[in-house]
Amino acid sequence: YAIAKEANYTITFASEDGKAAVTVPVVYNGMTTHTMDITYPTSSQWAVWNVSMDGKVFTQNGSSLNGDATNVFTFHNFVPFQLNTLNDDYQLVVFENKKGGLFVDESGAVKLQGEKGDVKLTVAPLTSGSRELLVYALPKAVYESLENGPDDMLENEFTTVKSDYDRYFLMDVVQK
Repeated sequence: YAIAKEANYTITFASEDGKAAVTVPVVYNGMTTHTMDITYPTSSQWAVWNVSMDGKVFTQNGSSLNGDATNVFTFHNFVPFQLNTLNDDYQLVVFENKKGGLFVDESGAVKLQGEKGDVKLTVAPLTSGSRELLVYALPKAVYESLENGPDDMLENEFTTVKSDYDRYFLMDVVQK
């Protein structure tokens, strides 16, 4: 978040012997419009999250390089994230992975709610079947630069998301 000069934040540097000191005002203009810092709830950013049909239980099985399960993480009702971007201005983008490729999910099944960077991701109940959702949060400026909307994020005949957007990836959800 931006720090204005009027906020009167300072840093004081002093010599080891204490005979000399200088105080410098702290001014920070905030993040750039295309930057987002994401703090994930686990260390396994790319591991799949299994979500119960009622959307109440989120489970992630972390795995080691040899495929052995190492950790199981379970959250109830939501998964917490820390999203830091200029003015908390981001756009949620969700793709559903179907037989024909990735399609923008406009059902509103995935929601992010919160403020000042502390957000909770929820998934709506599913009455039958199953679905896989790839969830991204883009800084508003990045989202607005997509000439054809979220489809501009896709490649390989709409089957994969361009690696340029990996830094905005939140989670891969499988609900069944």
